[in-house]
Amino acid sequence: MSTDSTKTILVTGATGLVGQAVTDALLKQGHRVYAILRPSSKADRLTAGVVPLYMDLLHYKETDVARLEAIGTIDGVIHLAGESILGLWTSTKRERIYASRVDVTRKLGELLCALEHPPKVFISASAVGIYGIHNGDAVLKETSRYGDDFLAQVCQDWESASDLLKHAGIRTVQTRFGVILSGKGGALKAMLPAFKLGLGGILGDGSQWMSWIHIQDAVGILLHALHHEDLHGAYNVTAPTPERNKDFTAQLGEGLRRPTPFPVPAFLLEYGIKGMGESILLASQRCSSERIVEAGYAFAFPDLASALQDSIHTN
Repeated sequence: MSTDSTKTILVTGATGLVGQAVTDALLKQGHRVYAILRPSSKADRLTAGVVPLYMDLLHYKETDVARLEAIGTIDGVIHLAGESILGLWTSTKRERIYASRVDVTRKLGELLCALEHPPKVFISASAVGIYGIHNGDAVLKETSRYGDDFLAQVCQDWESASDLLKHAGIRTVQTRFGVILSGKGGALKAMLPAFKLGLGGILGDGSQWMSWIHIQDAVGILLHALHHEDLHGAYNVTAPTPERNKDFTAQLGEGLRRPTPFPVPAFLLEYGIKGMGESILLASQRCSSERIVEAGYAFAFPDLASALQDSIHTN
């Protein structure tokens, strides 16, 4: 797939942080962009120029197949949909997290394979949570052992849910996102108010590794995967320089010119947020970006200081 001609790209999760950024980038490249939206979603959250297609992927109909056929040949699909993992992990929340990733991906695969002309490439979101919680200082490559906690299992099943597409001869790519840095949303935006007030601090003992990625590079890697036919399989979407939480906290404080004196005790994170705290905030994931670099991607923000500086000033 080349970038010098107009393509038709289908996107899910287009109203989210990454979805809005990647659809904007696709439109700027001159592509036609369609977004699958749940019936309850609001099209006003879409980037201007994106065409909405309302359908329930878990219960799609033959008419939905016909609607996609009417678009013409779909050159690529970028699948970013999924229930937010932030919040209390009650049994109901866990069910929604799982279904919105695994079940929806499987049904989307069935829908795409039912087309007379299936897409050439299917790029699906995943997460570095696949490697589990307690990795210490180990450098995690795409071939590293997977974890056995809830989030790791979700990610494994999420990636396996696209097997139908792979077996149908469609090029498939799984993008394992780290912590996405953007002043417009996500984890960093949620952290900024406390840090600006001088109330920020390390999480637990701060020794856990954080694999982060600037939003511009997250989008850049998605587009790189879209346009380069030799990319397939899983890729860590993380910057080349992961940081320990204590160093991340210090650099964020320095960037805001605020102190970071208030550590959050590990026991509060482990038991006070019903699973989310340990799996997300205390997990140690020191991921390697070697594979995507070898695939020809050049990072715009390879170091944390420049990534934070840019993100803070685009808040």
